[in-house]
Amino acid sequence: MNVTKIRGDKLQDDVFFVTNAKCLVTKSTFAKECKVPPKTYSYDYFSGSEIPFVMTFLLVGLLPFIAIGILMTLARIRNSKRQKQLSHSRRKSVKKSVERDDESRFTAIEWENNSTSRVVSVRLGPGTYVRVFTSRNQILRIINLKHMSWVTVVRQNDREQNVLSLRVQREYDLVLTFNDVGERENFVRCLKSFITQESLHLDVQEHFLKSRELFATAVTREARQQQLEKFFRAAFARVSNDDDDGDDDGDDGDDGGDGDDGGDGGDGDDGNDGGDGGDDGGDGGDDGGDGGDGGGGGGGGGGGGDDGDGDDDD
Repeated sequence: MNVTKIRGDKLQDDVFFVTNAKCLVTKSTFAKECKVPPKTYSYDYFSGSEIPFVMTFLLVGLLPFIAIGILMTLARIRNSKRQKQLSHSRRKSVKKSVERDDESRFTAIEWENNSTSRVVSVRLGPGTYVRVFTSRNQILRIINLKHMSWVTVVRQNDREQNVLSLRVQREYDLVLTFNDVGERENFVRCLKSFITQESLHLDVQEHFLKSRELFATAVTREARQQQLEKFFRAAFARVSNDDDDGDDDGDDGDDGGDGDDGGDGGDGDDGNDGGDGGDDGGDGGDDGGDGGDGGGGGGGGGGGGDDGDGDDDD
């Protein structure tokens, strides 16, 4: 009260409730001056963007398929260019073979695996050999049909029908793609005629397969190499096991030999004893000879020995 300078009669008894008091503050006009606030509303970020939103997620979902489609298109373009190059090289090879007038020589595309192929020329003969050359007339492969018992000719029976697979013993397959069916059939006829002319007693088997099955069952050079490695690995493992078993048997034989030697040693002792007895008999024989009653031979020696003893006793 001293600080505020309020008089005592100005304070009411109940400080929490004011009754019959006159407010000294003038009535505020703030409420009248305030404007009515606008209505609140929410903002939808996707409103009006439904189509772009759906297209974005659809594009993200289709992106892998789009990438695969692009890769397949590029692969087809690459294969098309390769086929054109191979066809161009094949035409050149055909022209060269025609100029050489070699009826036993055929130009084709050799399929090596799913990603590799090359233009080659196949020549039947001379002799019992089937030779494969490059477009530059370099020898790639020589197949000797002399020591073989069968040859299998597998032909494609769908699409262009111009693929042929020559399967022989102990060799990987020779898969050839010709210009057309006629050229392929001409090669088969010449192959049969070549086998007959060379007096090769071969069983020529013919089969027809679809292209996918033909390429899937063809034995490539890499597959043949893996088969040989597997075979040699198994053979070496078997030889190694046999050597180990032989070493074990040799060790057992050495132990048995020691026992036999011991037995032989025992027989040697008996022989020595017999020798000693013979010596004694010989000595007795000599004594018997001295006594005058001794005879010849081993038995006589023994008897002489007895007589000698008798003489000594006498």
